[in-house]
Amino acid sequence: MTDCSLRAQVWKILLRVPAVDVAQYAALVGKGAFKGRDSEEYKQIRKDVGRTGFRKNPAFTKRVPDAKLSRVLNALLHSCESEGIGYVQGLNIVASVFLYVMPEIDAFFTLRQFITHHCPLYYKKTQKGEKKEPPKEGEDNHSRSWAVDAALYLLDQCLQVVDPGLHHHLKHFTTHLYLYTQYIYSFNAIVPLESGTSLDEVVKLWDFMFAFGAHLNILFTVARVIKAREEILHKKDKNINVPQLIGNFDADIIIDLTVHFVRLIPLELYQKLVLHTTEELDFSS
Repeated sequence: MTDCSLRAQVWKILLRVPAVDVAQYAALVGKGAFKGRDSEEYKQIRKDVGRTGFRKNPAFTKRVPDAKLSRVLNALLHSCESEGIGYVQGLNIVASVFLYVMPEIDAFFTLRQFITHHCPLYYKKTQKGEKKEPPKEGEDNHSRSWAVDAALYLLDQCLQVVDPGLHHHLKHFTTHLYLYTQYIYSFNAIVPLESGTSLDEVVKLWDFMFAFGAHLNILFTVARVIKAREEILHKKDKNINVPQLIGNFDADIIIDLTVHFVRLIPLELYQKLVLHTTEELDFSS
């Protein structure tokens, strides 16, 4: 039995993680690099592991060395290949937060449970139909999952409900929703490196998310945008990059705003929020 903190134990309970299997994890690790060291997936993992955030945090670098993060990610892909789960940028960040909170084996099984049962469509290798819009200039060439396209659409709808003035203002700029993709894939575990934000703030936000649902990821992002409202409204540059304006990460403020937003969101829209991580929804109407 592994030695988990109280928070780690609570996360495992909230996510309904089955018993960890040391032998199973060892066998997956023994398979080595996913699809071999020359595979695109393995190359991307190596690249992303080397640039995972929070490296200025001594506690993070001690708990989450590159080798450990790489092992978990490769083992995850081996484990989930038959379920159609693939690697996307941002998965390294999600895995690193679990590793920050709990021992490696527990982190692997908790990450696997979260990915496969609470937000599987975010990481499915195939997506439903055509994208709602073509990639824009500057967008990374990693295809988004259908659920993330749905999340970006829902984010836009929620912002329009909770702050129509800011939503209208942003329509006048060449800001595109795809800029929020990194926040969706990482479940908002991204903060500006210069902000000095502690990873513990992200962990606190995830406490709330695991208690009430992964769908709140979208409202967390809306809250972070609205937190930067005044700075956004004063920007005149047509190429305004809203994610770059998201400042210090304060979990308590984000949670308070999210709770407020839940009261404002129409029931039909909120139901789509709840379902979009696990069910393919029809947005044609």
